[in-house]
Amino acid sequence: MSKKICFLLTIFLLVFSAYACQKKYLNGAFCVVYTDDGPALMNPDGETFSLSEYDEIVPEFGETLVVGKKINQAMKYGYIKNTGEVLLKPQYDEAGFMKEDKAIVTLNGQQYIINPKGEILYTFPDHLRAHHFFQEGFLTIEILSTGKWTFMNDDFTLWNKSFDYASSFKNGYAIVGNLVDGIMYYQLMDFFGLYVGNQKYHFADYFYNGFARVANGVIVSGRLDESSLRYFFIDQNGNTLKGENNTTLMFDYARNFRENYAFVADYELYPEGNFIYKHYNILTTDGTLPYGKTWNSFILGTGGYFLSVGDFFDGSFVLNGHRVLNANYLGKLLFDDDNKPYFLQMDLTKPDGTVMNENPINISNFRISSFYQNKALAKVQLANQLYGLVDTDGTFLLEPLYLDIFY
Repeated sequence: MSKKICFLLTIFLLVFSAYACQKKYLNGAFCVVYTDDGPALMNPDGETFSLSEYDEIVPEFGETLVVGKKINQAMKYGYIKNTGEVLLKPQYDEAGFMKEDKAIVTLNGQQYIINPKGEILYTFPDHLRAHHFFQEGFLTIEILSTGKWTFMNDDFTLWNKSFDYASSFKNGYAIVGNLVDGIMYYQLMDFFGLYVGNQKYHFADYFYNGFARVANGVIVSGRLDESSLRYFFIDQNGNTLKGENNTTLMFDYARNFRENYAFVADYELYPEGNFIYKHYNILTTDGTLPYGKTWNSFILGTGGYFLSVGDFFDGSFVLNGHRVLNANYLGKLLFDDDNKPYFLQMDLTKPDGTVMNENPINISNFRISSFYQNKALAKVQLANQLYGLVDTDGTFLLEPLYLDIFY
């Protein structure tokens, strides 16, 4: 064999060996599962990529994940892609989520904004501190020298307005608050710094389905009596959601609108004031309560699916908090011929159709996974403390074999 052929063969073997030693990253991961061997990314085919080299995985699934590793007895944080590929090795004392191609990190007491390459885009002066992460083009900033809050634009310039409280932007609006005689009053504000209506509230939340949940209560001895809060809804012009008699609909309890439905409730002392009893109903965005009956309690899931956390008047099933008693099914809201809701019992089943005999002790709300075909998934925990994931048919996408799951 000639020297030239030997040389080319050696080069080929070196290149092939280097390629073969490269890590095989995971495509299509939608969750992180924990086993006795540590955490791992998992895709719908059951393929995994071990993350056991890290000492901490921040439980927020996305395009990038924040990971921690102990270095010289101190936890340092970095970023990986959801394939497992290292984006930025653990090196920061603190690391926020990578959103909109930016992240807030802290190193040696100094806070920075970096990009996915780790390049420093902005260094915070001592009198400013970032909170949360960039969302819808803005970052919430605390002004340490004044105790006020403001917003940073995408070009790292600050607003010329400040507040006693400020949330992130979501669905086009932020919640800001200002103290008046020691009481915080909240308003909703758009990207241009314009307030929704002229009213101020003792509580305010984001807009969903065109309505924001707000509340007012009673001031007693200079303090807000939170038990007195009455909740109602406003539109983006500040107008309240009204009922058939053109009066504002107000409730002792209200959830945000989802899929144009919101759960609302009024309280009643029962019996003889021993505990508060909640009469729940369903409110629509047109201001009607169309179903004509109430339940003790239930939780709104995603896409019209519900889980119960109380005993229904119609006797469908009984749950105590999130702990399931003698029930191994989820509740799927259906409608009968009279347009009244009822609940269909569904057994929790394995992918092969085998019915699970064990009752779950914990079921989370369904929520959409954008990394799993935009399906609604819920985490289920069994009595043996193992977790799985089910879809809205009650079928396990991941059987309950894991110490924990986040997705």
